[in-house]
Amino acid sequence: MARNTTKIEMINGKKTMVKTMPENMYLPAIYEWENKLCELFPDDGDFHINKVLSHDKGVLHLDYIDFKPKPTSNMDLKLFGSSMAKIHNSGRKWSQGKTLTKNGWKPTTIPVKTETYSSMKQWSFGGDGSWLFLKSRGIRTEIFNTLPKYNYKTQPKAMLHRDFRLHNILYDDRGYHLIDFDFAAVDYIAIELMGLYMDIYEYHPNAAMQFLEGYKSESVDWEWSMGMLDMYLCYLCTNTFPFSMSNVMDESEVEALSNERNHRLKLAYENKKHIQQQIEDTNENK
Repeated sequence: MARNTTKIEMINGKKTMVKTMPENMYLPAIYEWENKLCELFPDDGDFHINKVLSHDKGVLHLDYIDFKPKPTSNMDLKLFGSSMAKIHNSGRKWSQGKTLTKNGWKPTTIPVKTETYSSMKQWSFGGDGSWLFLKSRGIRTEIFNTLPKYNYKTQPKAMLHRDFRLHNILYDDRGYHLIDFDFAAVDYIAIELMGLYMDIYEYHPNAAMQFLEGYKSESVDWEWSMGMLDMYLCYLCTNTFPFSMSNVMDESEVEALSNERNHRLKLAYENKKHIQQQIEDTNENK
């Protein structure tokens, strides 16, 4: 079952990206926040937020991006890091499920994730009992049992994109554009930061540190980063995605996403020493 579809249409004589999603997945507050983030990045800069031109009842009209392929090796990794930090800095004020309006602080309907990713209890729902589910639960449980217990209370939360990954950064003649805010919610910063870091690390392990340096250069704080790898590994183990969303996904999509998650966990776990060293070196660099 498709969650959403995107196509290009001519609206008022202008190319526009039109995204359609089920109404039960449509949260207007997310797209209001997306447009608010546009103010952080000037039009003549190299990083942009995909602007929502209008939205209503699950139909979004978005600024058209004439995207072009760009190899990871040619991407501005420090720019990605500093841009993510700017969004996270801004997102701290959303972290309690409220936003500041002209009339003071008001509740927002943006989701607030309450999981601490500190136990495997989420997997007790049993899933669909398939071999893929049992294999994934087994792999993640075995790795989780080897991880040190981290203090999630030391990890900051913010309003996050929650899928700030390379596949959601498009490039055109104007620069880079962050798209697809549909999973936005308040959650732990470490999860999003490490997610994009691992995208880069998989293909360019040594260059991935440039992304960390870019993030540190703009972040309001950084000391919590020493524990973010352990938190990220715990998140990959304890979170039941994609099985928790199997009711809105095709079987092939669940399989592909499960295999991708298991691969990502294996990559981070087997390279834990090198990754932690990069985090420590970033902390030491002035």
